[in-house]
This record gives sequence, C-alpha cells and structure tokens, in this order.
Amino acid sequence: MSIKAHIVRKGCKKPFPPDTGLFWPRYRVRKIDYVEIHFAFDESAFYDWGDDMDRQDWFKLAGLTGNWLKRDKNAVMIAARSIGQFMQVTAYTNQAGGRRIGYGSDQHILLLRPDEKARARIINLGNDKWEYQFFKGRESPVNNAIIHECELGKRAYKTGIYIAGANNSEGPFGGKASQKMKIYTDFKVVKK
Repeated sequence: MSIKAHIVRKGCKKPFPPDTGLFWPRYRVRKIDYVEIHFAFDESAFYDWGDDMDRQDWFKLAGLTGNWLKRDKNAVMIAARSIGQFMQVTAYTNQAGGRRIGYGSDQHILLLRPDEKARARIINLGNDKWEYQFFKGRESPVNNAIIHECELGKRAYKTGIYIAGANNSEGPFGGKASQKMKIYTDFKVVKK
C-alpha cells in the first residue's frame, strides 16, 4: 500500500475527502473483515500546546462511519495528537450524540517520532464490535486488544482527515489547524 501526503492548511478544520472526489466510497458493514490505515507525520504536524491544558484535542486520521452527513459521528477511527517530541496515536470511537468512547489508556497509545511510519487495523468482530490493533515496523501488534462498540448500520463510508487538535480553542475541543501541516495516510478495506 502506498502512503499519500496530505497538506493541511493553517486555519483548516474540515474533513479531507477521500481521493474519489465527490463520491465517497461506501461498504457493506457485514462484508468488511478489517480496515487497514497506514500513517506517518512530518515534523510540521507536531505543535506546541501553549497554555491549552485541555488535552482532549485529537486529529482524526481515517476510519469508517455510518453517518453520511456528519462523518465523525457513529465512527470508528484512528486519532492522534502531538505531545512534546512524539505523536500519540490511539483508537477513537464516536457514537451517536457525540459520545466519545476510549481515547485509549497509556498502554493503548502508540508513540511516533516525525516521519516514523506505522499502521493500524480496525477489525470487524460483528455485532457492532470493533477491535483496534497497532503495528510499528513488525507483523505482530504492539498493543493489547482494544475493543469498542459502535453501530455503523448496514453501510459504512470512509472518513477523511479532520483536524481538531490545536492550541487555539477554549474548552474541551480543539480548534482549527494552527499551522501548515503534512500528514501521510492511506486506507484500505479488506473484505471477508
């Protein structure tokens, strides 16, 4: 799988569309075995939190959603945030009504340096259960199983990059990108 560079402009927050233009890929949930997401972060994606101490701000990198209009709702995704010299990457599930499930505890967070490549799998266990696995330069997962529940419905759509981690917004949620950033991602659905 090739990994593609995405430039996030300063002041951007909206999701990046997939590479298919106006037509978002959609998939039958029951036929999905897993989603594989490759990712890396240029040093430009690392930012200083400044005085913003509400560390609830996360980029959403990619995943699946059952909500065609609000693509970060009813979604299973990979999320990241900049902490010092590392990018923290974790499982991120957003149920209906904006209820976030499991940003991940310390043992479920993958730490990456600039330009270090990694990948994640979101495995469809059936019955609205999804398992997250993270890989860094090897074939066996670097984490214990992370299982979240999220009802996507019968059809799922690819989510795009969504910038919510920045140091320019009051309250618990991040603001727009505070600088120009380069993020590398790629996404593949593997069917049963």
